[in-house]
Amino acid sequence: MSNTCLQPEWEARVVLGDLVFLMTGTRALVQRVTQDVDVGRFGQMLRQLRRQAQALGRSGLIDRGECIDRHCRRAVDHIRDVAPQDALFASMPFIQRHTSPVSSSRRDALRIHLTDRASISPVTRSTQMAQFEFGCQIPAWHWHWDVSELRDWAQGVEAIGCDFISMADHIIYAYARDDRPQTGPYTDDVHQHEVMTTLAWLAAITSRVALQTNVLVLPQREPVLVAKQAAEVDILSGGRMRLGIGIGWQWQEFDALTANFRQRPSRMEEYIRVLRACWTEEPITFNGRYVNIDQMSVMPKPVTPGGPPILFGGFAQAAIERTARLGDGWIAPVQSTVEQLAELIGRLRAQLEANERDPDDFPIQWLPPLDGDMSNTLRMLTAARDMGITRLGIGMPNYDRELSIPVDQYLQTIETAWREVWPEVKGS
Repeated sequence: MSNTCLQPEWEARVVLGDLVFLMTGTRALVQRVTQDVDVGRFGQMLRQLRRQAQALGRSGLIDRGECIDRHCRRAVDHIRDVAPQDALFASMPFIQRHTSPVSSSRRDALRIHLTDRASISPVTRSTQMAQFEFGCQIPAWHWHWDVSELRDWAQGVEAIGCDFISMADHIIYAYARDDRPQTGPYTDDVHQHEVMTTLAWLAAITSRVALQTNVLVLPQREPVLVAKQAAEVDILSGGRMRLGIGIGWQWQEFDALTANFRQRPSRMEEYIRVLRACWTEEPITFNGRYVNIDQMSVMPKPVTPGGPPILFGGFAQAAIERTARLGDGWIAPVQSTVEQLAELIGRLRAQLEANERDPDDFPIQWLPPLDGDMSNTLRMLTAARDMGITRLGIGMPNYDRELSIPVDQYLQTIETAWREVWPEVKGS
């Protein structure tokens, strides 16, 4: 083992309910640990840790190494088992960079830092850089790819380095006709794979990327079933599920699914409460306007304590207000211009502050349409970064572009953006 002092380069965080698990170390170490750890098993260990901490009268653990050693030794041992021999970890305050070398005598020590989420200070510009994510939209709704092509694409974007992939949702849609307005660009060229089923399949063929609906039309679905499906994808993926939801816009879809189009706002809010009850309570009792559950069970629970994060789509004022009150993040409209995006983010930040939530600690995602002009892509993503958006990437082509693009061509575009654009955005 070399005696050269190494300096931590990377951070890895696992957010589990009100706890944040932070690892720092060399790039190779953090990559190795985050790829090899059994997230499901580790999540169970940390949930047990939280229960024990609560029994001791604490809402969370604030950098108490002795408590971590006493109550979470199994988790520590599991991390140590998969860490390479030259493991270098530093215990450090959350969202602060470790700037001084760590003595080589501590190189084989493994430290874990847990902090109460409520104690986290606002994220500064420099620390936001470490939280940036690069993602892309799965081409599963209007490109006629077979299963092998879809598999090649998903595994390809993961190999490139993408942090998340997202997928749109429509169960049924009104066929586009000139005499029927508000039917969208849907024709027989549109092939919409069912989103929850597809994400469950993707969970089995990927190992690292987050899997996200973008967005699932929640008011037209049965909420207990959605909770069950999302929990299952979270379990199968080892905690990688993100549930992006929207209110929907096409009344024909709702009619075909025997769902009430006018009740979308009230159903949306109640269904969100149902989701979280199903993920966190046992047994479940829920008395609402549309859903009533009396001492019933939905098991197993998600790997992610509290359930998968719920990200909201929508840009109407009511949607912005709902996002600020109830959401774990916001998905910006893909077709927005940079100027429109700035106005929407200003409205969202105002609502977050009105709800006593920190706008700098609220994830925002924007995947502008796929554009072969990388200089334009760089311009848009850099502008979005300067607005505080931390989840960026490239989305689907505009509807007026060619619908069928070969897998290799699409992957090449994503790889070019990752190689040429993303370092400039993240490092500027």
